[in-house]
Amino acid sequence: MDQRSASTLRVVWTQGFWEVQKAGFATPLSYFESRQDAKDYAEDLADSKPGLVIEVYGEDGRLQSTVWSLGDGAGP
Repeated sequence: MDQRSASTLRVVWTQGFWEVQKAGFATPLSYFESRQDAKDYAEDLADSKPGLVIEVYGEDGRLQSTVWSLGDGAGP
């Protein structure tokens, strides 16, 4: 596993649910009914991890947005 994939979370549509996946791992971290809930969860995880990248994909499998975490740990 390379350094980039170890620091990437992906929000993807799979079998009727939005998953938050850590790149390089087969098992999703969590499942959600809405993409926004999955994205919020990924952003909460990233809040404490400087340099973490969140990739958000559409139902068609195409990358729609990329967010880089500042990892300030401030939380909501």
